[in-house]
Amino acid sequence: MCKNILKLDGSTHLNIFFANSSEEELAGVATWPWDKEALMHLGGIVLNPSFYGIPGHTHTMIHEIGHSLGLYHVFRGISEILSCSDPCMETEPSFETGDLCSDTNPAPKHKLCGDPGPGNDTCGFHSFLNTPFSNFMSYAGLCVGSDLSLVKIRKGKFSLAFKNATLRAGCLRGEVGSACDLCAEGRVLVQYAFSASSPMPCDPSGHWSPREAEGHPDVEQPCKSSVRTWSPNSAVNQHTVPPACPEPQGCYLQLEFRYPLTPESLTVWVTFVSPDWDSSGAVNDIKLLTISGKNISLGPQNVFCDIPLTIKLDAGQVGEEVYGIQIYTLDEHLEIDAAMLSSVPHSTLCADCKPIQYKVVRDPPFQSGSPVVISNLSRRFVDT
Repeated sequence: MCKNILKLDGSTHLNIFFANSSEEELAGVATWPWDKEALMHLGGIVLNPSFYGIPGHTHTMIHEIGHSLGLYHVFRGISEILSCSDPCMETEPSFETGDLCSDTNPAPKHKLCGDPGPGNDTCGFHSFLNTPFSNFMSYAGLCVGSDLSLVKIRKGKFSLAFKNATLRAGCLRGEVGSACDLCAEGRVLVQYAFSASSPMPCDPSGHWSPREAEGHPDVEQPCKSSVRTWSPNSAVNQHTVPPACPEPQGCYLQLEFRYPLTPESLTVWVTFVSPDWDSSGAVNDIKLLTISGKNISLGPQNVFCDIPLTIKLDAGQVGEEVYGIQIYTLDEHLEIDAAMLSSVPHSTLCADCKPIQYKVVRDPPFQSGSPVVISNLSRRFVDT
C-alpha cells in the first residue's frame, strides 16, 4: 500500500522503506534484482522499525541490500534446501551450489559468532568448520567486523551491472528521468508495459491479475500455468455454464507504455494456451491504441507458448504514436506474461542520449598501463 501511494522511481534508485510488518518477527525484506518489481515503484527494501538498530539487527539494512544485489544467505546450501538430495545442497564451497560463492564454506543457519557446535548433524555433516558467521549474509548480527567475501562482492557488482545494463537494455545515457535508459543501438527505444488493466474481476489472492503482465517477462517454465501472468481464468466461477470469454469479442487485457512512440514491432509473451484451443484461435485480435484515440486492429494472431509473438509494424500504416495495446482472447485459460513495444530507429525520445562509456581495467595491467575506455554502442571489448 505504501509503495503504491508513494510511487517512488525504482529504475534509478534503490528505495528503502520503514514499515511495520504483520509478521513481527520479520526484520526486513528485499526484492531480488531479477524480480519483475525490482525496477518499478514496487521494488526496493522494507525494514521493520521495531528491529532497526537494536542489538542483533544492526546490519539488517546491509543484509537486505545484499539480497537486492542478488546475494543469497551463506546457509542456503544447508538450511534452505528441500531435502538431502536437493541439487542446491552445498558439500564444499562452489560457484554452482549453495550461495554460489566459492569462498564461503557450507554452514547451517545459526546466530552465534562462531562455528556451530555439536548437534548440528545435517545430511551427513557432523561438524561445520571455518563457517562464514561474520559475513553480512549470515544471521549472526551481533558479530563484530561482519564482512562480505571477495566472491560475494564481485557477484554483487556483477548483479548491479546486470541490473543496470541488461534489464534496462539501454546503451545510451542522459538526464535522470529521461528515456535514455531504454534506448538501444540505432536509437531504438525498447519498453515493457508499465500499466495493465482488464474489465475482468481479479482473484482475491492477486494471482493472475493484470499487474502480473507489467514489466519484463518472468515466467520460468513456458507452456505451464504460472501465477506470474494475467489470465481471465482467475475470475471464472467454476460453476458458470456460459463461457467466461464469449464471442465475438471475448476477454481482453489492456497494457499501456510509459512513452508513446511510433512503433516498429510489438512482442507479446503468451506463455500458456488451453489444450482446447490451437495456436491460431487463442488470440482473436490485438489492437493498437493511439494518442489520437484510434484503435488499430491487427486481427487474429498465431501464438505459441514457448515462442514470443513478434509482430512487425508498418510505421506508415500506423501513422501516429501508440501508447498502449489491447489483447483479446476467447480462451479463458490463456496466460499473458509481458509485452514489449519497440520504436522505429532514430526515435526522437533517444535523440539527446549519449553512448555510455565503460572503463576496462585489468590485472596485470594493459601494456599501455592505462585503463581502456569503451564508448561504442556494441559495448564489446576484445583483450588482445
